Amino acid sequence: SLDEGQLHYDVSGPPGGTFTVYAGRDVLFECPFEGSLRGHLPVRDHGYHRAEVTIPTPPEHLALARQRWPDHVTDVAAGRSVRALSGVVWP
Repeated sequence: SLDEGQLHYDVSGPPGGTFTVYAGRDVLFECPFEGSLRGHLPVRDHGYHRAEVTIPTPPEHLALARQRWPDHVTDVAAGRSVRALSGVVWP
């Protein structure tokens, strides 16, 4: 949520992976996700903000994806799987 120029976040779930907050396409904040996480960050003038929790893609899932879509699976795109994704927050 947004309040007085601050983006407030409150995330919970099983530990593991990485918590990332984006301002537009830029990474505003990133840290290991070790369970419940609560805080706030300054809002940037990028139009929107969003957050996600990602985990490394299991090797067997990556192999299956490469087998099914060999021309579309890249190491960068397939290296992480989204565990949780926020809605977009507009200032």
